[in-house]
Amino acid sequence: LIVSGSDDGRIIVRRVFRKILNFQRVGNLRHVLEVFKFLNFKEVVGVARVNKKFYEASFHPEAPKPHLIETKVLEGHSSGVLSVAVSPKKRILVSGSWDSTVRVWSLATGEEIKELQGHRCAVYSVAISSRGEFLVSGSYDNTLRVWSLAYRKETLVLEGHKDTVSSVAISTKDLFFVSGSYDCTVRVWSITGKELRVLKGHTGYVRSVAIPKSDSYVVSGSSDSTVRVWSLAS
Repeated sequence: LIVSGSDDGRIIVRRVFRKILNFQRVGNLRHVLEVFKFLNFKEVVGVARVNKKFYEASFHPEAPKPHLIETKVLEGHSSGVLSVAVSPKKRILVSGSWDSTVRVWSLATGEEIKELQGHRCAVYSVAISSRGEFLVSGSYDNTLRVWSLAYRKETLVLEGHKDTVSSVAISTKDLFFVSGSYDCTVRVWSITGKELRVLKGHTGYVRSVAIPKSDSYVVSGSSDSTVRVWSLAS
């Protein structure tokens, strides 16, 4: 399945090479900022841009329609939250904001664990490795940064994109990660920070990237109104 979010507040679920399977507007939020983690395929945690609150949305298959349950309000950012990611194994949540910081939160208590500083501009995207050992962030400052969650500090600064890094994703086995940018490219990086490939084809901003469990290809979505699937086999 490919899940895409839209500026008009819609979330659309697509099966590859098939028609749209399902469409559902979640609650009455003005903007759906991001759908970032399914937990047991029944729940998804989300954030509303209008009030900066984190929500839990229940998607029970027998329920007549999804409903939102406000579980916690996580306060600490001085400006709007742009991106969030969850590590179920470590029970933490990370967020990126217009205030140029990345923050790590406890899912159990809702308390802020650490504020990570380094980006010079808004943090548009964050992703956590499957084992919860590190996270990657992308920013309006055109850089990606890798952070150790064990030591809670910056370990790598990656340059290469010529414009805002709007989306990041880490492979299932934590061997590589990808980034999408307003420079219309998708880039593949090794876990050590080496740029492995530059994928060109989009004619508009790349707004989202994803890596399926097989780690064999990358999916990207763009403002050019296309979704592209890139093979990593060659």
